[in-house]
Amino acid sequence: MAFDKNWRPEDWPQRKANIITETGVVFSPSAGYSKEDKDKFMEAAASSVLAALA
Repeated sequence: MAFDKNWRPEDWPQRKANIITETGVVFSPSAGYSKEDKDKFMEAAASSVLAALA
């Protein structure tokens, strides 16, 4: 799998959409993401990128 200059897999937009759907992370325009949601997203994103490296 190829990565861009930001170390994201080429299919990052689709991976990100899947992560948001699977984790149920919700963005609030006034508050952003809660700490719990940020943690869930970061864990899922790290797992996804590591899987792409394998």
